[in-house]
Amino acid sequence: MPFRSDDVPLWDLHRVLQQLARLVDEHSEESFLDDEDAIAAAAMYLLVVGESANKLSEAAKAGVADSTWRKVVDLRHRLAHGYFRQDPRRLGEAAVDHVPILQRSLPPVPPVDAD
Repeated sequence: MPFRSDDVPLWDLHRVLQQLARLVDEHSEESFLDDEDAIAAAAMYLLVVGESANKLSEAAKAGVADSTWRKVVDLRHRLAHGYFRQDPRRLGEAAVDHVPILQRSLPPVPPVDAD
């Protein structure tokens, strides 16, 4: 099966959302806010989520409310253009609030033939 235009961003989204969920699960709010590496990792993961979401077709985004996609893409823009000005609490909230919604709602990535 050849790649469709949504396959790569979907694969990236599934992978990075798993990584972000694992990061969130490893920290309490307090330990997250005290861990500069966790904050930087969350920011990078959220940037990748927003970049990948921006590349998806409307059909691939159909299972998630438009406002959720807009928030994810807007956060990507804020991170890309003002990383050190981001409030770590807002990054944590974005990860906790949006990751589960996106994980439940994303269409699966079709398997790639080894041919």
